Amino acid sequence: MTADALKDEILKDKGFNQYDLNFVKRRTGLKDERQALSLMEEEDDLGLIMEQLSSLPLVKRQSSRLSLGFLTLLLTHKYSEGNIKNKHKLMISTIASSYFNLIYNDPPKSRGVDFRNKPDEPSAKFLFVLSGFFGEYFAKFFNGQEEYEEVRQSHVKYIEAGLKGDGGHEWVSEGLAILEKISENGWLSRFMKKSKAL
Repeated sequence: MTADALKDEILKDKGFNQYDLNFVKRRTGLKDERQALSLMEEEDDLGLIMEQLSSLPLVKRQSSRLSLGFLTLLLTHKYSEGNIKNKHKLMISTIASSYFNLIYNDPPKSRGVDFRNKPDEPSAKFLFVLSGFFGEYFAKFFNGQEEYEEVRQSHVKYIEAGLKGDGGHEWVSEGLAILEKISENGWLSRFMKKSKAL
């Protein structure tokens, strides 16, 4: 396999793009693309480099070409209170970017969450992203913050049960708070504009 084919495979596997790789090179000061790519290939190395990069100042202009998956992972590290493991941060960003695309770019016609059924993983992930990224929107449909918080807590329990196999009880609450911060700070706006233009 050629170096370019390997690079493309690694980036595709992670859901990243060339701009993400260039960002890592620029922010770490690495000149060799292969070194930067190797940092992105393994989950542990990726977690360490994201921890380092997330501590640096970041403005939207610098992230204008980053993929949704990379940006979400970077911001998950940036907004984390440090109480969740690296593997869960990666899981949060993967779920967030995948389901954001599903919800916003390709709205499922019959997708919903039936709370009468036992929580399952796809429904839990769907509700996790809806509650995290779009919770502020849904809060408008309730009679006051107290009523919304009750419903939100039932959603948290549902999500934790649906993601029990992934240790959901360890990271769901903080993960929701992270997604809310990402949304509140306008990091998703360019992905929404792009989607509406299609």
